[in-house]
Amino acid sequence: MLKKHSKFFRFIIYYFTSILLIYLVEHVIFGLQILQVFNIKEHVLSDIRFNDLYYVKHGEKGSESYMDSSKNVFLINIQDISYSDSGRLEYKRLLNKISSYKPGAVGIDVTFSKKGKDVFDSFKSNPKFIFANPSSENDIFFKNNGDITFPRVENHEQRTIRYYHDKENSFAAKLVKTAYPKANVKIGNSENFIIRYNTINDGLSHVNDMESDAYDKNYLFLNSKEIMNDSLNLFEDYLKDKIIIVGYLGNRSHFNAKFDIEDKKRVPVDVEHFVNREPLMFGSVVHANAISNILQKESRFYEVNELVIMIINLVICAVFMYVLLFMHLGKLWNRLILLFLTIPMLFLILQLMELGIYYKLGGTLFALLIIEEMYEILEPFEHRFLSKYFSHE
Repeated sequence: MLKKHSKFFRFIIYYFTSILLIYLVEHVIFGLQILQVFNIKEHVLSDIRFNDLYYVKHGEKGSESYMDSSKNVFLINIQDISYSDSGRLEYKRLLNKISSYKPGAVGIDVTFSKKGKDVFDSFKSNPKFIFANPSSENDIFFKNNGDITFPRVENHEQRTIRYYHDKENSFAAKLVKTAYPKANVKIGNSENFIIRYNTINDGLSHVNDMESDAYDKNYLFLNSKEIMNDSLNLFEDYLKDKIIIVGYLGNRSHFNAKFDIEDKKRVPVDVEHFVNREPLMFGSVVHANAISNILQKESRFYEVNELVIMIINLVICAVFMYVLLFMHLGKLWNRLILLFLTIPMLFLILQLMELGIYYKLGGTLFALLIIEEMYEILEPFEHRFLSKYFSHE
C-alpha cells in the first residue's frame, strides 16, 4: 500500500517532519529560558526585519510624500533645565510660557521624583497637560497622565521599537484625544500597532536649521531656554494648536551628543545600521511618530494577520518541498531556486510596505532554509533505509 502511494506518503513524511522541525527550532529551542544568554531569536533575530529595508530605501532616495507632510507635533528639549529645585521652578515657567501659545495639548515626557519640590499644582487640573505616568511609587502622581512605556512583544522587551500601545491610556492617544476630542485614538482591534515612522534617523531638526536636507521631513524642536526667553512670542505660530511634547532631546550643539543614550531608542529608521543598531531616536520622537500614525490614516500600516501568514508559509513550503522531492534538479538548481524564491519575496515585501501593508517575511525565509537543509541531510538516509518503501522513478 505504501509503495503504491509512495509519492504522496513521501511528500507527507518530509513535509510534516519539516514543519515539526521548524516549530521545535522556533518555539522550543529558542524559547528555553535556560538558554536566554544564547537566545538568538531575542538578541539577534529580534533586531532584524527585512521590512526595514523600506526605510533604508527612503533614506537613500528621499522620503515618501507622507514623510514630507506637515507634522502635527512640536518638541521642546529640556536638556538645559537642571534637576535641582530651581530647575522645578524653570519647568513651571516653561509650562506657563507654553500655555500662553494656546497649544492643542502638551505632553510632559518627564517623571518627577517626590524628593523634589512639587510646583505643578496649577497644571494638575489643566486638561490640556498630560504627564508621563509615574515610573515608580517615588514619583509625583498626576491624575491626568499617559502610559509612556512601549509594549512587550512575545514576552520580550522590544530591542528595536516597532510597536506602540493601541490603548486609550497611552501617552500618544491621550494627547491626540486632548487636542482633537472627536478623533478616534484606536488604530485597529489589536493590542498594539506597528509604528510607521514618518522621519529618518533621529527625526529632529531645530527651528533655525532651515538649510538641513531633513528639515521638512523631521519634527521641529526648540530648547526650553529659547521658549522661556521668547518675550515677543516669536514662536507662537510654531506652537499654536499643535501637540507639544516636552522631553529630553540631548545637548545637540555638543560634538559628543550622538553618544548620549539617555532615553534613546533603537529604531528601524536607522538607515545607517541594518544590524547591531545603536540607540538613535529619543523616546519623545518615537511618541511623536505614534501620534502621527493615530492622526493620519493614510500613514498607518495594515499588519497581515498571523494566521494568514502561517497559511501562506505552509503553501510556499509545500511548493518548495514538491520541487525538492519530485523534480530531481540537483543540489545546485535547488539552491538557485531557493535564491530566486527569496529575492522576489524581498521586493514584494518592499512593494507591500509602499502600499501600507506590513508582512513579516523572516519566518518564510527561515522555513525555506530549514526545508532545504533538512532535505540535503535526510535524503541519503531515505535511500539507504527506506528505499524499499518508496518508489523513486
